[in-house]
Amino acid sequence: MIYFKRNYCAFGSNNNQFKGSSLYDKFGASAELNRGDDIMLRYDRLLSKHSDKWSASIISVYRIQGDKINHDQLIDGSEGLSLNLAINRKVILGNKTFELLLAGPIHARKVRIDGSTRNIIFGIKFKGF
Repeated sequence: MIYFKRNYCAFGSNNNQFKGSSLYDKFGASAELNRGDDIMLRYDRLLSKHSDKWSASIISVYRIQGDKINHDQLIDGSEGLSLNLAINRKVILGNKTFELLLAGPIHARKVRIDGSTRNIIFGIKFKGF
């Protein structure tokens, strides 16, 4: 699958006024964040075909233009490639489904001011309970 996504800002609006401070060196300024455009390419591979299903995904996201803050100030290093690996396990028991997801970055852009800075993502999903 190939996706092209226009990112004006996360969830449609951004009134963030955080400009950064020496007290918060780990957090970059994000006032009036305007995210750059992305192209996403995802490859999914089903590893088993019975009621206990395993799958793996490689997800690449290329930020075409860098992110901008403070009225269109470009953030150096915010463009480029992020590459992620995800492993999913789905167990089907009659009309009930239980899923576990573990994902993390293999390679990340130098600067990820938009908040996508997680090293590990873990998800649990129940359906039909």
